Amino acid sequence: MEGDASAGRLEEIVPPIEDRIERLIAYWRSKKSAGGLPGRRDIDPTEIPDLLPHIGLIDVLEGGQAFRYRLLGTHLNNIFGEDFTGKDVGEIKLGDYGAFLLDLYRSVLTATSPVVSDSVFEFRDKNFLKVRRVLFPLAADGRTVDMILFINVFRSRYEEEVEPRKAGEPRGPMFDQTLISSGRELWRRHV
Repeated sequence: MEGDASAGRLEEIVPPIEDRIERLIAYWRSKKSAGGLPGRRDIDPTEIPDLLPHIGLIDVLEGGQAFRYRLLGTHLNNIFGEDFTGKDVGEIKLGDYGAFLLDLYRSVLTATSPVVSDSVFEFRDKNFLKVRRVLFPLAADGRTVDMILFINVFRSRYEEEVEPRKAGEPRGPMFDQTLISSGRELWRRHV
């Protein structure tokens, strides 16, 4: 809220936006027309090649009642240990975590700017992972969100960015939803 004293305090508490995310925000804004939201046709992968491993696309189905992963970058696939391309979110993201994601994705349907969500997840082995998600509304007609562009940044408890495993290291998910013992969203805001 503009002019709200708490807004300044929030900015002091919330970690700064990573360079990779800032670049995608600037790119999305450059594609936004005067009268509306950019559409998928406005996003040209050749203009953001270094971001491709970190981004994904989500189809909005049934007016926001369902969502399907259209595309996930290689970094995301490595973190999750599998490729969710073509899979419905409600069928593969379960329990509280699935409900959280569906709520987050639905919040983008009425957005006119990117939505930032910072979350922390604790796992049964006492490790935890911080996830910053930035979701960008896309609309073929400039108004009705029919797709979501997103980027995720994963950090360890020591604030180090989580990188995919290298060749020869054991495979499997680095972010396994079945091992989550608790999770909470720290912030959700528009940028």
